[in-house]
Amino acid sequence: MRTCRTLLVTGGTAPHDYPGSVRAITEAIEGGGASVMSVPDPSALRDVSGEAFDAVVLFIDGPRLDDAGIDALGRFVRAGGGLVAIHSTCGANESSDSFGRLVGTRIKKGVFCEYVVSVSDPSHPLARDVTEFRLDDELYVLDPKSDVHPFLTAPLDDSPQWFAYTRDEGKGRVVYLAAGHKVESFRDPAYKQLLARSVRFAAGEA
Repeated sequence: MRTCRTLLVTGGTAPHDYPGSVRAITEAIEGGGASVMSVPDPSALRDVSGEAFDAVVLFIDGPRLDDAGIDALGRFVRAGGGLVAIHSTCGANESSDSFGRLVGTRIKKGVFCEYVVSVSDPSHPLARDVTEFRLDDELYVLDPKSDVHPFLTAPLDDSPQWFAYTRDEGKGRVVYLAAGHKVESFRDPAYKQLLARSVRFAAGEA
């Protein structure tokens, strides 16, 4: 199994423990056989290319990305690169329709709660061998901006909400994973494994 080269971009204004999350996300991804370069400056996305990386992992919020970075990220994915968007990333750069379409959803609201994650599409490659697991984190109600393929859900407001989905963008793949407000979520064995597998899937290895 070859090493999947991953660029991890984090940061923002919300009360997230980004330094702790970087360590936990890196540990999860490296545990899945991928390499990680972590940068706090989203301007690195302006030069992202398939020659240097196989996948980009974003855990950001607020207006973190400029138009050049969003355009470059879109080109990277459409050319065959992978994108894994974590937690609040789907709410970042709210004024950018192109970023919303690329990630696939926007946030309607978030609720802090303990919830059970269940498989909604057992035929999805990333759902293989996943059993129900429980997290205590923030869960979002999401507003779709592109066609997405949910495969894990969690209950909120008496209805299942999308916890994880994928979508195709050109030759590339996008994966969204909902948990991440609390660093402890990245250390949960089931979520940790899902994150590692999602990076390799986004990179086209499954």
